[in-house]
Amino acid sequence: MGLTTTKSLVKCLTYSPLLAYWCGFDIMKKTPSESVFSRFEKGLTSLEMQKTLSDLCTSLASQVLSITGSEGEIVLDSTDIPARERPRKNSTTGAGFGHRTASAGETESFYGYKLHLSAVNTKHGPIPLAAKFAPANISDYEFAQDLMKESYSLHGKALGFAPRYYLMDAGYDAEYIYLQALKLHGQAIIKLNHRRKKGAYKDYISDGTPLCPGRNPMVYCGTEKKNLTNKFRCPIACGKQVECKGECRCGSSYGYVKRVSIKENPRMFCSPHRGSRTWKELYSQRTSIERLFSLLKGHLYMDRLTKRGIGKAFTDVMVCLITFLAATMVQISNEALKKAA
Repeated sequence: MGLTTTKSLVKCLTYSPLLAYWCGFDIMKKTPSESVFSRFEKGLTSLEMQKTLSDLCTSLASQVLSITGSEGEIVLDSTDIPARERPRKNSTTGAGFGHRTASAGETESFYGYKLHLSAVNTKHGPIPLAAKFAPANISDYEFAQDLMKESYSLHGKALGFAPRYYLMDAGYDAEYIYLQALKLHGQAIIKLNHRRKKGAYKDYISDGTPLCPGRNPMVYCGTEKKNLTNKFRCPIACGKQVECKGECRCGSSYGYVKRVSIKENPRMFCSPHRGSRTWKELYSQRTSIERLFSLLKGHLYMDRLTKRGIGKAFTDVMVCLITFLAATMVQISNEALKKAA
């Protein structure tokens, strides 16, 4: 509805008995005053209530996930939540200066907070699993491990199996995140961040494809799951048109073969291989969380804070996520009823 003040909410409830009824109020009684709502909001910002909201969000996510099932893909990303206050270097409300990448690719600064979120891809769309709320100056990758662990635990309890992939953008390109995914019996699908690494790749190209002795990119031929190694073959033996002066010295028609261990360099090598079609298809699924952020902001006004302070901002964001999960559950139930009828 776009209501930005408690006063406007009270006015709408007073003049619309139907709205009051759908919000759970007894229309035969007087509409609660502004002071009643203010006291209620103040109670929501206590640490005890914030934990209750977080637990409720987790419980709803588990219930929705048990209904929707999963594609085995966990997506991690963050989104900016501008603060409703004048920007200050030494903020006392928890807000901070952060950066975001605009659609055109340039970097913009903003003042406020960030919601760090993990979501699982399902046939009904992305479902939020774990969330962290922090000042905007906290880096994305600092929450990645906790989000991965919480998502792994919730996914396993709800469905009985572990997620297969963790999809993230280049902002999460850190070796310990790849190692964390392997520990959770999954694979991190992350776009490489090549900043300050020009000329660092001598034996392979920028996507991790190794070069043969003739300095030509080799052909990916799958992953040997038993010892977690990627297998690459001679490009000529695989039908590629490349220049070769016999540096490989391979006598068989199968050609020169090279195996690389994912565990030895988990950042550069992964399964499926970063240059393969399967990897690119998986990485393209990462945009689902961007659509989720767009929905949360466009329809549930998650980025339109009306109160100052990180505690109140956290409460607003949690209520927004709870509303989304509850609405998703109702929608799925209605669709099931229609099919049954």
